[in-house]
Amino acid sequence: MNQLNIRRYNFNVSLMMITLIRYIIFIAFYVLCLRTIAVTLQRAPDPGKVYLLAALFTVLGAVAWRHTSGYLYWLVALVPAISGFLLIGGLRDLDVLQNLFAVLYLFWLPRRVLFERRSLTSGTQIEDLIDLLSGIVLLSLFISFWNYPLDYLWPEFWYEPMIGSTQILRTLMDAYTLLLGLFLSRLLFLEADSRITDFSKGVFLIHFLIIIIFSLVQLIFDVPGAEAWELRLSRYNIISPFEDKNSSASYLSFLIFVFLAGSFRTTSFRRWINRGAVFILILLIILALSRAAWLALLITGAVYCGYYFPKRLTVLILSLGLAGAILINLHGAGANRGPGSLKSLFTSALYVTGYTSDGNLRYRFPLWISALRMTYAAPLVGCGIGTFSENSPWFQDRPATTSYANISEYPAFRQNAHNYFLQLSAELGLPGLAVFLAIIWYALRSKSPTQEPDQESKFYRLGLKCGLAAYVLTFITGHPLLLDNQQVLFWFIIATLAIPEGSIRKVENSGRVSQPALIVVIILSVGFALGYGYRFSHPVIPHEFGLYSWEKHPNGSYTRWTMKKSDFTFVPKSHFWGFTVSSNQLNSNGPAGLALNILLNGQLRDSVHLFNGESKFFLYYTPYLDRRIKISTEVSETFNQKRLGLSLDNRDLGVSLSPITFFPLTINGSAGFYGWETWAEPTRKEYHDKLANYLNFRWSGKRAMMAISPAQHRSGISLSMMVAHPDLNERPVVVSMKTEKKPLIDLTFHDNCWKDITISPADLDRAEILMVDVDRTWNPSISYGGKDTRDLGVAVAQEETVGAKQKIIFQVNENNVMGATRRADGSLIIDKGTLFAKNIAFTKGLYHISLEAGLNPAKSADMLLKVQLGDAVSQFSVKSDFTVTTIPIYVMQAADLPLILYSADSEAKPGEAAGRYVVIKSLTISKEL
Repeated sequence: MNQLNIRRYNFNVSLMMITLIRYIIFIAFYVLCLRTIAVTLQRAPDPGKVYLLAALFTVLGAVAWRHTSGYLYWLVALVPAISGFLLIGGLRDLDVLQNLFAVLYLFWLPRRVLFERRSLTSGTQIEDLIDLLSGIVLLSLFISFWNYPLDYLWPEFWYEPMIGSTQILRTLMDAYTLLLGLFLSRLLFLEADSRITDFSKGVFLIHFLIIIIFSLVQLIFDVPGAEAWELRLSRYNIISPFEDKNSSASYLSFLIFVFLAGSFRTTSFRRWINRGAVFILILLIILALSRAAWLALLITGAVYCGYYFPKRLTVLILSLGLAGAILINLHGAGANRGPGSLKSLFTSALYVTGYTSDGNLRYRFPLWISALRMTYAAPLVGCGIGTFSENSPWFQDRPATTSYANISEYPAFRQNAHNYFLQLSAELGLPGLAVFLAIIWYALRSKSPTQEPDQESKFYRLGLKCGLAAYVLTFITGHPLLLDNQQVLFWFIIATLAIPEGSIRKVENSGRVSQPALIVVIILSVGFALGYGYRFSHPVIPHEFGLYSWEKHPNGSYTRWTMKKSDFTFVPKSHFWGFTVSSNQLNSNGPAGLALNILLNGQLRDSVHLFNGESKFFLYYTPYLDRRIKISTEVSETFNQKRLGLSLDNRDLGVSLSPITFFPLTINGSAGFYGWETWAEPTRKEYHDKLANYLNFRWSGKRAMMAISPAQHRSGISLSMMVAHPDLNERPVVVSMKTEKKPLIDLTFHDNCWKDITISPADLDRAEILMVDVDRTWNPSISYGGKDTRDLGVAVAQEETVGAKQKIIFQVNENNVMGATRRADGSLIIDKGTLFAKNIAFTKGLYHISLEAGLNPAKSADMLLKVQLGDAVSQFSVKSDFTVTTIPIYVMQAADLPLILYSADSEAKPGEAAGRYVVIKSLTISKEL
């Protein structure tokens, strides 16, 4: 008796836990539906539209409250019509399906739970699987958001940016799209009954009629326009009312078998109507130009024939088809395979050799490999729902010199998987894929809702199953379920096949599967917890926030804007790497400029100021490879062009980041230093005399590095250092020196006296790089005013710098440039044009472009000048008086590169003097020795 009570107690506890988890899942999706409506209302251009949408949603909610089943059926029935209107340009800014279902769910859940007090408990195993897959999607969403700061996540969750797409937005959209289909099927299970089979016949008939109407509109009026590149022999590439040929053909392949089922066991009139529909659908699927759908139709059709026709006749038909295919492949050398023709598409589908040279398959293979590698990297939790497109280039075989940022140079690979099964395994892990396949398996094995079905019902269910099989086969080379309309259609098919007999649901049925389901949930939860830690420690799987999409400039370079704060991770491919940060005049023209902090793995590495659209290059060293590095940026101020009335761009922009560039294992010369200067301070004669031995010195930023020469390995390094921070008496400055092998010395400066440092050969230990780190910098312009806007760390004078320190390889004059005019004083002007220097011979190494420029007239506002050398682009503001700007650029390999200078805003602005232009007194390119 005690054992029986214990078993009952365990059963009740497990049932309560399963019920609690199920309610959490339903409530979590309720929040996502609230977000969908909130974003839609936010998009409304004026308050009147907001009130109109709110009233419309209220009316629809009342209908959903009153007639949930009818609302569901009509929602599914009108999916092609809604998609067609969106495709031809109607309601383009409104996610109609998502909002219609969100309204239904927002009114349905409180009505069922709070007012009717009806359970959400499942009655079948397939419902448990659907809830399990919904839980996996929500858990993946939760894991993806875990590492985002709440102050960043909250506004991104409730407010959708109008321009630019963030990873959070893509994750939310893909998660909601999949959950929309899952919860639609659950509502059908909870609210519908076995009559769904009869209702579904009318729904599919409505779908067929709508498809015919929109196909005729496209055929006659060419709306939307046919993709001419798809079919060069004619413009009749019929895809309407769906977005693309693959999703259109996927659903057409399902409908063919639904109407094929009515072509045999019905009355004569209905039989010929169904046969005519099959003929039209076959014609449409041919014109959809989806070879994957053609092959899926042939494979499933062979299975259908095997079920309907006698075995001997089926074997004969298949044998003739196979023999024909063999003959075509043996004697098809002269087939026309010209690109774009309908004949080419057929021959490429028939010829075996065509698959090895097919461009579409070659395009998909790298994506499939990426998906497999992503699954291997995080088999339990995946890389996160909605992240495949962004993350897949990380798992491609790319040159070692490319980085996460250079993914933009591979737009063909910034795609979804073109295989929905692999996409699910990559994003949700193997558990998510297994549950999805189990749902399809249960649907295909489901039995008729009546004990003794008539022949018509029997063949109708056979048509549904064969249609579903053909639909699913197209997932091998496509991903139609990434679209919300296909989600609705697919899960309606699943519900039509799987809903059991009767409208009264028996709660007792759920007890039979509650304990196994609880075990599965516990195992998956533990697996997700372990997989979460593995996923965020894995060196390859990226993480980012606070970054907008990549933008390509007319000069061919890529850049990416940050928000006020941003994080991103990458895996270094070499020890030295760097990137350029550019500001905009709109948030960097104040007296203090734009403050920028750069953190590596949570530690502050650079704190600089950018003035008047200035650009700065940052070079870093990491002693290890194949470990993730997290770069964090924070700016003191952002700007919003829409709020400033400059454009419709509603983004809050901080700074723009260039792609990360990886450098060779060693550097030539030095990096992180400003230009050489001569000591001219007439104080303290003893220090002035000491500097006479060195002649020149140079300021570092927060971090600098220099190459160690073979001679220094033998004799050591001698140098002097000095800091000039205005608050040294209150806050000492610590300068740390180290090599890539070990730390060397820490120096604390309490005053601005020069200190001699000697590093012995033993301390150098055959190292290649000497690195100097300053714990903080200072900015003369902010501290004292004036024109020096550099962030200064420590002044370094080195004994080896006696004599020539740089080799000048180019000096601009009127004879070696085009697009510039020489003035009487020898200077050059750029007047609303471009200065172009012919190719200059570069070898590998670090170069400095030194430019002395000003404006004419002298009192005009600052102008933005861009300097381009090869693929490297830098920009800075040219002031009214002449200032010297030094730009470091690293050349990866020997090449002849052109030098281009052009003004980004050379046109005179209202209230300014017309005809202003940039005056260049000198421009030299030098290489450090």
